[in-house]
Amino acid sequence: MPIRFHCPRCDQRLSVSSRKALKLVKCPTCQGTLTVPTEAEAESAAAERKRARKEGRRSGTPGDSQAGSPFDEFAVFDQDSGSTPQSGLSFSAARSESLAPTPSPGSIDYGKVAVSRNILYYQGALLAVVAVLCFVIGILVGRAVPREDLAAQLAKPCQVRGKIVFVNRNNERIDDDNSVIVALPFDERPTESIAVEGIRPADPRPIEDHPSLAAIEVLGGSYARANARGEFEMQLPRRGRYFLLVISRNQQSTQSRPKTHTAQMSRYFASVSQLLRQQDYRWTEEFFRGDRAFDVTFER
Repeated sequence: MPIRFHCPRCDQRLSVSSRKALKLVKCPTCQGTLTVPTEAEAESAAAERKRARKEGRRSGTPGDSQAGSPFDEFAVFDQDSGSTPQSGLSFSAARSESLAPTPSPGSIDYGKVAVSRNILYYQGALLAVVAVLCFVIGILVGRAVPREDLAAQLAKPCQVRGKIVFVNRNNERIDDDNSVIVALPFDERPTESIAVEGIRPADPRPIEDHPSLAAIEVLGGSYARANARGEFEMQLPRRGRYFLLVISRNQQSTQSRPKTHTAQMSRYFASVSQLLRQQDYRWTEEFFRGDRAFDVTFER
């Protein structure tokens, strides 16, 4: 059972474990050294203070006016060290009333700001309201943009430039010259599957009127080969959503192709296996809103 008593110097109400009776401790408020009374001594002093308050006189112990204050607080010592008081003695404050006492000026940290919990709740609610308003305003502004203007923007051509490299066995980045880059409109399908002969990386560069290039162009796509520095440039006839296929000339792959890639590429090409063979490739879905750089690195 804890021993409750008052500090004889600052009249701070203290609560100390009964194991510390007759031991020296430090008051957490005034840092004065004091001896913990026994339970009997603490009860006797408390009864004397109570009688003194009833008779309207002081009992001789400092701070009688504080003893009956609703702002009193017990300082509970929980350090179970020896009888010698130590600096930095650990203690925790436990409220005996609904309110804590006014802190002494020396205990105030002026580098911190105390904020009510309700204020934090209000600020959080305000941020949520602002976020919802911004979202609604964005939707309204988006609807206000004429669809004709959006369609006109997408109808404009755009340039796609990039560099294709591969990593060799020595972990060196090498320019992947003669690699193939094909852009195919996402929502378009050819009336006849595109032949792959003449447009693979191992094939000689196709002439301008090659039937497969013409089929890609009619579809609304584009075809390019990387130069000796691995660089390429192609022009898309319109902006929008495309499938982009990049086939390495110098890097081979031992991994099996995902079935989804094979199914998607089969919508355009006559033979996916003959197109890719054992070469490494990248098959991605891209949305082009304007000129854009597109680089690819084939790792081992």
